[in-house]
Amino acid sequence: MVYTLSLPDLYTCTIKVSPEDGNNLMSLSQSARLMRSKKQTEGIIPLIYPDVTSSVDFRSKLLSIKVKPVGHKNEITFADFLLNNQKTPWWNDIFASDKEHVELGEINVFHMNLLQYNLVQAVGGMVVCAYDFVSSMVIIEATTQDPQVSATIADSAGVHLQQYLTDYHVKKARENFIYYKKLLIQSKKKYDYARRQYSKFADTHQESMLQSVRSQMSYLEDEMRMAYDDYSKLLTSSIEAESKMQEVKPSFTTIQSATVPISPSAPDHLFFVLRNVVLSIVFISLYIFYKENDIREIIGLQ
Repeated sequence: MVYTLSLPDLYTCTIKVSPEDGNNLMSLSQSARLMRSKKQTEGIIPLIYPDVTSSVDFRSKLLSIKVKPVGHKNEITFADFLLNNQKTPWWNDIFASDKEHVELGEINVFHMNLLQYNLVQAVGGMVVCAYDFVSSMVIIEATTQDPQVSATIADSAGVHLQQYLTDYHVKKARENFIYYKKLLIQSKKKYDYARRQYSKFADTHQESMLQSVRSQMSYLEDEMRMAYDDYSKLLTSSIEAESKMQEVKPSFTTIQSATVPISPSAPDHLFFVLRNVVLSIVFISLYIFYKENDIREIIGLQ
């Protein structure tokens, strides 16, 4: 009982968002089809959002988020909160020396030190993402020792997830747009060159009746027309690619926003106290029965 009452309180904040496919919410059947075609799809589907949030890159970014714990006047980073503002049971402080302020330093996800690695792993146990097949919602939970920190981290995790997905989809569309834009510039130069050649030749041979001149003018006109057709097609493709960058942005509907939790989610002190009381009563009763030889009579020892 003393052990349970000495554990620090934990507060959990939950947010729920519903990813939209185009303008329609994903149905359960769509989710099932997406699961079957998970390996074939090019985009990131809601089913693997938990994999995104559990990645080292995603967790490490959460550590730099500014939080303001209860009772603090200034904001600190989430990493600073975990390293220097955590409560511990009283028995951990008996033989502990004066705790020094710990700095995490800049994280290189390719080569982390032991402190950074352990802290990133710890974040994985505090920030959890799950996908609900029934409601087609993405659920993100953040659990820390401070209610305001939990709310801030849960909200930031949702924002980071949306930004990550937006960057992913827009990046692909932007690459296509840049490709068509490059071809469009080259095509425009070719068309301008062909137009200048045709205009120059036509101006200098206005009164000529020679067949060779007419043939050359017809040739230059065809070159100019083909260059214009190519330019016109690439212009259309470029406009479509530019609009595609707006279309591919994933849309999210917030079902439950982040709210500072009022009561702790763990540990359940009342449950543990009642359990210990019941167990104590049971063991004391067994001991009394044993002392009065009731147990021995039941099992036939007497």
